[in-house]
Amino acid sequence: MHIVERTLYEFVHSKNPKRICVAYSGGADSTALLVALSNVVDVKRILALHANHQLQVNSELWEKHCIEQCNQLGVEIEVERLEVQAKGNTEAIARAKRYAFFSRYLGPGDLLLLGHHHQDQVETSLMRVFQGRGLIQMPQQRILGKGAIGRPLLKLTRASLTEYLSQREFSWVEDQSNSDQSFDRNYIRSRILPAIAKRWPNYLKALDRVITYDRDKDVILRNYFNSLIDPVDIKVLPNGISAKIAWVRGYIESRGYYGSSDGQIEEFVKNLNESSTTIMSLDSAVLGVYKRQLFCEPANEKIEAEVEISRIPYNIDLGWSELIVEEVDYIAEHCFYAPGNLSIRFGSLAKKTIADGNKHPRSVSVKKLLREKAVPPWRRSNYPMIYTDDSLVCVPGVAIDSKLQKEPKEKVKIYRVNFSSKTDVNIV
Repeated sequence: MHIVERTLYEFVHSKNPKRICVAYSGGADSTALLVALSNVVDVKRILALHANHQLQVNSELWEKHCIEQCNQLGVEIEVERLEVQAKGNTEAIARAKRYAFFSRYLGPGDLLLLGHHHQDQVETSLMRVFQGRGLIQMPQQRILGKGAIGRPLLKLTRASLTEYLSQREFSWVEDQSNSDQSFDRNYIRSRILPAIAKRWPNYLKALDRVITYDRDKDVILRNYFNSLIDPVDIKVLPNGISAKIAWVRGYIESRGYYGSSDGQIEEFVKNLNESSTTIMSLDSAVLGVYKRQLFCEPANEKIEAEVEISRIPYNIDLGWSELIVEEVDYIAEHCFYAPGNLSIRFGSLAKKTIADGNKHPRSVSVKKLLREKAVPPWRRSNYPMIYTDDSLVCVPGVAIDSKLQKEPKEKVKIYRVNFSSKTDVNIV
């Protein structure tokens, strides 16, 4: 068995994922990953995901190549054409859109494999040093959406991957942008690393030792951050600006979000105090402090103003949680009856009220209830409200129209509305 196949076999069987997705660009790295994977696991368990950024002249040809290769291997493939404007930091924008695409296909127990190899690890570590972020390596595994990302090839060289493809007589596409030295990674690869190798021929071994040492420290820190239950009381943050910046960066990255600059984090930390709300936007998430609690969670998805609940049970992903609506046989906690059709509405909370007879003598403002329930402000702008016809009957996790929580006299449908377990809102 070739070293590429053996590496994948050992990695996949140690994780035992429910389904295996592959980030498949058509380049040598991802092609070697996909081909080797198809030789060590049942191809029915594999789903290739191809993100077409539409930034290259040959992007449609690459897409066609990927589809043909997958057909040859008997692997299912999903393709998404991303809208990425060629202005601003296109690299960061493309990455965010690409990972959002990947995330949509990952369910609980699923694993997304990436083709990053040893050279990628070295380049990434140096890039982060030059950015002032420290010698931070790419983790071999981290959370993404409802599943996880895995990088099984980090100890292998690119030469071993291309040699494997040549043996198996598989072709790959070459991205012309890889020679564009306006990109930091390409500049490091073509200019800096050759100069380092000429001066210090054994630099890779030395760098590996440093990275290994740093990785061991990182494991200890990750275990610490993973032990923290969200939201986190800000009193656990250390004293001093530098220490706070390091702590916040570790916390963010332990939650699976990368790319924040020290400048962003420093500004966030300097604005922290026990009485105010502080918010920092990440690529696809929000870092915020509200009522002394620190949150790091997916940003609110932009959801259309109204969604008809056409089937029961009904699930909708809000980013920070999943809302679940199901039919039950009797009134209990989180339940209400509704004589009409249900819909979920989002948007402005202005003038929205609900008959909350449990704690208030009459109808009360939804804004007031959300504040009372300590719902963070960044969630409120897109908070779900459930209507029957044109009447507001439920603000999930916050209030239910008290008239509809009594046992109905006539035969009507009874619903239970709840969040998935990842929410931190106290359910009424």
